Amino acid sequence: MMSGQENQNTQIFGRKIFFISATFTLNTNVILRLMDQEYEVYKIDDFRQLRSILTLNPDSIVFINADSTNTPNTWYNLISNFENDPAFEKVDFGVFESKLKKPEKERFTSSLKLKAGFYSLEKTFGEIVGELLGKLEELKAKGIRQFVRYSCANNKACEAYFVNGNMMYKMQFIDISSIGVGLLIPQKYAPIARINYVIQGLTLVLGSKQLKVNAKIHTIKALPTGILAVLIYTPDTTDNFRKYLRTYICESLQKELMNSIISLPWDKTDYTVNFGSEEKTSASPENMDKASDEAKEAETSDKTQDDSQKNESTSQEQPEKTDETSTEEVKADEDEKTEQKDESPSTEEPHKETEPEDESKLQSE
Repeated sequence: MMSGQENQNTQIFGRKIFFISATFTLNTNVILRLMDQEYEVYKIDDFRQLRSILTLNPDSIVFINADSTNTPNTWYNLISNFENDPAFEKVDFGVFESKLKKPEKERFTSSLKLKAGFYSLEKTFGEIVGELLGKLEELKAKGIRQFVRYSCANNKACEAYFVNGNMMYKMQFIDISSIGVGLLIPQKYAPIARINYVIQGLTLVLGSKQLKVNAKIHTIKALPTGILAVLIYTPDTTDNFRKYLRTYICESLQKELMNSIISLPWDKTDYTVNFGSEEKTSASPENMDKASDEAKEAETSDKTQDDSQKNESTSQEQPEKTDETSTEEVKADEDEKTEQKDESPSTEEPHKETEPEDESKLQSE
């Protein structure tokens, strides 16, 4: 839950917008357009940094590129996990995609809240950005401020001054935007701190870059340390000047964000695992894949079992056949031997009948 002060800040300064794993195409055709429309946009390359970032910025808007880095199922689990965590109830998620299959799209749009929208890159970027701007307005992403500001009071690389006659007036930077600048004017320069006073040739030093612009004092407030003045750039300010400031501001804010989380832990949650928050249906891609895998496993198991039973049956029948064959061969061998014995001549000399001697010989004897 956000405190009352945090909620008030959000209403005034708007909400941070984070793009996770944005492609070059998304950056060129969507993110840069949002920056031109004065939305506070950040790019996060590694989704494991998201939990720490949202812990520090609990009323943010997050857009996931479902086509890159992770599988659709992993992105689904990540979004579902955050949407069902009370600590992040103020965070609104949206999805960009161009490769999801129809069942996956239905799963994302029917089972997730996705209050920031679901955008198919199959449409033209003109259509996509139009839908996106409408959704961001609905989510009050800009707040009252309307322009992104970079607080640079502690940035020693930022300076402001102007020259009037022989005098150089140096002032302390408070913050900067594409529409104006906040400065702290020293008390000794009080005579110039007048509403509607136009400072000609105000030089803004932003790191190694020096920019000159004309600016009119819009409001002033006396402080113990000086005079706080809000200056608005005059209408003759070029578009290139404003565009450069937007880029500088976004890059500076991006750098500050990354420095703020550099020592914070990375998210170690395994988002490849389903968390059980989704009511599974037979039509879900996960169950379809699971059913297919189970069917394949069952088919393989049945085939293996059939092969096993067949081999077992063969192994059982083979010995019986061998025994039967062996018995028949033995019997046939015995019969053959008996037959050979009957047919073969006896080893004993055959009994010879004595022929009667010639009767005449007997008679003579």
